[in-house]
Amino acid sequence: MWVTRHTVTVTSNGVGFGVAYTTEPVNGRLLAMRYVRTDFSDTLEIQVCTAISNREIVYVGEGDAVTSGTFIHRDFLHDLSGAKAHYVGGNKPVCGIVAIDNERLRVSVTCAGANKTGTFHLMVG
Repeated sequence: MWVTRHTVTVTSNGVGFGVAYTTEPVNGRLLAMRYVRTDFSDTLEIQVCTAISNREIVYVGEGDAVTSGTFIHRDFLHDLSGAKAHYVGGNKPVCGIVAIDNERLRVSVTCAGANKTGTFHLMVG
């Protein structure tokens, strides 16, 4: 399997909000995201979504990003009626890898602290 790393550096404004995009469209599945902390605050909230069509959210992380880390996001899968699919027994949801089709990814941060920076490595394959 091939994997491509898309590196996005985000710098927050004076109120702690920042947005940056992948430089090129992404094709494949979001396998993992590596956050490299520079000087964002500990209360950082992260959102990764598609940038163009419908702003489909592919990752959300809230608070306590005290250190760098790797996140492997899986989203809920749904049945034909649109309800969340569950494994037999009904108490554990079925999750899968999020697919992206020829769209840039938008990384946004809030509560990052004024004029701070962090880097995100998005692994797509």
